[in-house]
Amino acid sequence: MVSRRSVLLLAALQTASGPMPAVLARAVLLPGQLDAPQRDAQLCWADGARFSCPPFRARLRAVLPLRAGNVAAVGFACDGAQSLQDVVALVGEDGGLLALERLTWRAAGIGLATRLAMLPDREHLSLTRETIATNPPRRLESWTDYLRLTSAGLVDAPARPVSDGTMQQALATQRAAVAAMAKCCLHSVPPEMLAALRSAPF
Repeated sequence: MVSRRSVLLLAALQTASGPMPAVLARAVLLPGQLDAPQRDAQLCWADGARFSCPPFRARLRAVLPLRAGNVAAVGFACDGAQSLQDVVALVGEDGGLLALERLTWRAAGIGLATRLAMLPDREHLSLTRETIATNPPRRLESWTDYLRLTSAGLVDAPARPVSDGTMQQALATQRAAVAAMAKCCLHSVPPEMLAALRSAPF
């Protein structure tokens, strides 16, 4: 249950004088209340659909106007015992989880950075990745993963086969496992998905 303070904040945003920014007009992210029973952050679409996620470092990164419908990109922390990590939940207008992807990963000797963007065709999202492993043998890799919005949700749309033995392949294996858990009827991130993301990707 969202706190009364959060509901009043949303109402104030919706009734503020003057034109609202486009992102706020479509969706807003309400921070979790640490002193309330509901501690998760809440993504609230303008029509009332909601999605909840862990509150730490949670923020609404973008609302992407794909051809088949708006998709909200909600980032939040998913740190492990020995790692720091930010992930992004891609959420449809019904509040359903379409995909969950790693944005950054930092652990001893390993780093991952991702840039998320919508392609001009408004049917695909790109995830441009850069990875580094400083432990011998030192490795640097860069590539782009693609997601395509279909009636079944956001699906992986690789541009070319993945090479064996690469960091890209290791991440692709985990991405497939997490994607198999994502269902459009989910309106929050289940613990098993968070646990899968906390395991080392490489």
